[in-house]
Amino acid sequence: MRLLHTYEQYLNLVSKLSDNLPTLYHNSPATNLVSILSHGLRINPQQQNYIELPYTTEYVRSLYSDYAPDLFSGVPVFLSTNPSLFREPTLDVTLKVDCSDLPFTTDLPRFQDILKRMGKVKLGKQGFHISTHDLPSDIKGLMGGDGIIHIDKLLRDEEYVRIAFKYCQTFAVLSDIEPERIKVCFIPNKKK
Repeated sequence: MRLLHTYEQYLNLVSKLSDNLPTLYHNSPATNLVSILSHGLRINPQQQNYIELPYTTEYVRSLYSDYAPDLFSGVPVFLSTNPSLFREPTLDVTLKVDCSDLPFTTDLPRFQDILKRMGKVKLGKQGFHISTHDLPSDIKGLMGGDGIIHIDKLLRDEEYVRIAFKYCQTFAVLSDIEPERIKVCFIPNKKK
């Protein structure tokens, strides 16, 4: 099953969403800074220390590669409205990213974490099943008749992505981000 029928549909979704996006931020270990400023932020990076806490590499890879292989595979770049989100202040740099025209979608691991705060969440191949009726109305509106918030809609439907972003304040970017889009806004102090 193809989640997006044409590349044109995908680009239309990207442009509609990115028109109203604020500048977003990414945190990474300071040891990656020279590489990032030279080569940009990469999806599926070679390094193993790129995942923001509390995510693990295996957790993110399983969500993104097992549940959405037709859209993208591997690990996207995560961006947040909060420059301190997932930053380890003594180790990580914070980067300001120009997100205009970037292909992005719902940050599934973060959305799952948000849903877990609302009730018991069971993740299946089709999506998230939440066993509580005490949900915000917009989250309830994401549920299909089967009681599942479908992953394919979280990844491609503009309204689903917008609602998920409202709660997560993060996106998953589906392409490499060129160095020209990146500015450093925080570098941890070196210990003397």
